[in-house]
Amino acid sequence: MLSSKSFQALLLPLSLAATLSCSPTNLPPIGSEATSFQAEEDEKSLWQADEQFLKRLEKAGLFYEDRELEAYLVAVAERLLAGKLQGTRLAPRVKVVKDPFLNAVALANGAILFHAGLLARMENEAQMATILGHELTHFVQRHALKNQRHAENKVIAARMLQVMLITVPFGPLAEQLPTVWAAASISGYSKELETEADEGGLRYLVEAGYDPKESIKAFDTLKQSLEEAKLKEPYFFGTHPRVEERIENHLRLLKGEYQRAANEPGRRQNAEEYLSRIHQLLLDNAMLDLNLGRLKTARAAIEKHLSRDAKSAKGHFTFGELQRRSGEAEKAEKSYREAARLDATYAEPHRELGLLYRAENKPGEARAEFEQYLQLNPKAVDAGIIRGHIAELSKP
Repeated sequence: MLSSKSFQALLLPLSLAATLSCSPTNLPPIGSEATSFQAEEDEKSLWQADEQFLKRLEKAGLFYEDRELEAYLVAVAERLLAGKLQGTRLAPRVKVVKDPFLNAVALANGAILFHAGLLARMENEAQMATILGHELTHFVQRHALKNQRHAENKVIAARMLQVMLITVPFGPLAEQLPTVWAAASISGYSKELETEADEGGLRYLVEAGYDPKESIKAFDTLKQSLEEAKLKEPYFFGTHPRVEERIENHLRLLKGEYQRAANEPGRRQNAEEYLSRIHQLLLDNAMLDLNLGRLKTARAAIEKHLSRDAKSAKGHFTFGELQRRSGEAEKAEKSYREAARLDATYAEPHRELGLLYRAENKPGEARAEFEQYLQLNPKAVDAGIIRGHIAELSKP
């Protein structure tokens, strides 16, 4: 067996060789150099892959189409960045994904993907900007490239270590150690990047004039959602640290570096504009939740919508959908009736009323509602089915 000194003698040149073989991960942030930013070759490959991913999402119809909302989100991103990308020929892009689960992710090419469910749960612009600033930091600090290179470097080092270990009588451990060691190291590095994103995102938030205390509320919302759904992580990748660590990092910064900002009155929250921007999204996302049987989450969004606009025909219709799926047929009928009263051109409430009456064996009422539905929407995709119902209900 090799002595400790002999083992160290083998380890030293191996470590040096591994270091020389590795790609650098100490990269300058985008926008930190005076000249236009130049992506590295492996970084360009990441960007190209991200562009293909975005095209697939678009082709699949997974983007929530609301140009005004997108423009608003981009404007907030630009406010947070405060010209840091000037001269780089790069600009933030924010897309909303039709998914009710709480998530956001930054792609290497600068595209920020917000799930509709996350936007629906935030209460003001400052809370949304907390998440947006965190993701923007991932992009500006080039975390995707750093993380990829770190993973590749660990694999290189692990392979070289494995070559050495097979010459030492460690038995089966020689085959297992490099993989385990590499995985643990990669996971730890990802945690480091998340902490950097917390710090950078909160810095953006404070410098842009937002109330940093709202950052805690934003992550508390994520934590509450996780507890309700009994999930471990709200993110795509299992290597993300837990939400509790996000909260701890922000509390540490608010008690330290940003204590003064946290106590300053009049800092930006901008709840009214934010809620007006997501007003329609609340209902559209509620329907996604309803289709997944997430009735409690859907109810909260519908009530938030109606609290701002009690005369929203679509709001009452969506509330009727919730009540129908909750087995509350009488309440659903009232909500559908209210939706039809508020908007005489709204066809869908009449279809649902027709279906309710048909199920309750009220042929006359059902037929009248179906006929009204077709009168308002003669080219409906289900027009043939509805005509079949009318024919069936018209039989003596």
